[in-house]
Amino acid sequence: MHDLNLTECATLAAIPKSPNHYNPFKNPKASLARRNLVLLRMRELGYITKEQEKEAAKVPVPANSPSPKTEKGHYFVEFLKIMLEPKYGTNMLMKGGLSIYTTLDSQAQIAAEKTIEEALAKFDKDKLNTHFSLTYLLNFCLKPLLICPQKQTSLNGLLSKKFKITCVL
Repeated sequence: MHDLNLTECATLAAIPKSPNHYNPFKNPKASLARRNLVLLRMRELGYITKEQEKEAAKVPVPANSPSPKTEKGHYFVEFLKIMLEPKYGTNMLMKGGLSIYTTLDSQAQIAAEKTIEEALAKFDKDKLNTHFSLTYLLNFCLKPLLICPQKQTSLNGLLSKKFKITCVL
């Protein structure tokens, strides 16, 4: 929380009451109104001054949703951070210049993700009128799966090989 400013904190505090309704990317007007209400309550309770409230209320809500991570295996890297942070601490982990060696085969990961994305695009194209999209299922429910072959194989036909699937949720 120490990396967030007052406006960002108030925006985040506004969301839990109704996450879909107060989502700043889907409903910026409602998000702005709710954020300003949070700022008002913070002032009334003595957490901020009238000047801080006015200054924070001037800041518009974010216009664009942050782009999803494009780095291959980003969820695996995040999993490693979660596992290593208790041992080394945030500062050492992020700024200490550590060299961390993993089992992630980036070539195989890229090939696996590309193959899945192509298959999903084809499925969606073939099943355009399907109510529940497989792309939705994979992107929002199963994306945090790390797919790695049990042994080095040719990248062609990668999905027909044996896989060890590890959930990193």
